[in-house]
Amino acid sequence: MAIFKNTVKNILLIGFLSLVLVFVFLTIFSKADLRLLRKTIGTDSFYSSNDPKNLFANINFFDTDSKGIVPPKLFKESLKPKNHTYRIPVFMYHYVEYNQSEEDFLRDQINIEPHIFEQQILTLKKAGYTFITPNDLSDILKLQPDLSESKYAMLTFDDGYSDFYTDVFPLLVKHDVKAVVFIVPYYLDKQNYMFSWQVKEVVSSGLVELGAHTLRHKYLLGIPIETVQAEVGPCKNWIEEKFGVEVTSFAYPYGVYDDAIVKVVQEAGYETAFGTDLGIEVSNDNKYTIKRIRPGYAQGTGLTGFIDNL
Repeated sequence: MAIFKNTVKNILLIGFLSLVLVFVFLTIFSKADLRLLRKTIGTDSFYSSNDPKNLFANINFFDTDSKGIVPPKLFKESLKPKNHTYRIPVFMYHYVEYNQSEEDFLRDQINIEPHIFEQQILTLKKAGYTFITPNDLSDILKLQPDLSESKYAMLTFDDGYSDFYTDVFPLLVKHDVKAVVFIVPYYLDKQNYMFSWQVKEVVSSGLVELGAHTLRHKYLLGIPIETVQAEVGPCKNWIEEKFGVEVTSFAYPYGVYDDAIVKVVQEAGYETAFGTDLGIEVSNDNKYTIKRIRPGYAQGTGLTGFIDNL
């Protein structure tokens, strides 16, 4: 019996000393230790500031004080899930061309002339914005970095019109700017829309990401949920198989959706989805109902001022 009591005492003593050592470790945890931890979990290369394509270079994912120490309380807080709300303007475009038909009033309503679009790019670059895609946005929402010192914007193009290849793409290449085009498989290779070989070319540039916009540009409200499912999931699969890319984003045709439609989009495997309502804030709470901005002909301070006031 005495041996048993001594064994229990020794176990309790070892447990107490272990707790003390853990507390000391957390108290003196320094930047050197953080670097070692990052190497251990393989994040040093991902967050390396030497990578010019790394969006998150020089962002501190750990909370440290002025001496580089991570106090135990802050260390514990850093382990909790975060849900930052980011101000990321997402611009929505349809046509970008010089309309040759004076009678095509509908096209004029959703058209931006190429020289205006280029000025909008220059305005945003001058204001310090970096252009991202939905895949980049998904990474931001997963990693939850502090972007208070960074400015990001996104260019989105609905439907996959032919002018994306003839007018938009050359400007993206000229200014080294990323964008996403939401394509409708049923429209490809038809008049007024891109050919499949053009889609392959823009994707191969590394600047253009493909998103889904349903198989037939279907108005999703008020139809059987089975029809919604047949339009949403297969669209993602078709694009991925046709062009050999991963499709993680979706744009609601006509900007309409309800809770049931959002659930279908989520269950189909998309990571983000975009509507047409006006707004700028993005978080994990609204990543399937992301708002966008119709820039119109705004440029210069007219464009940046509009963004700042949202």
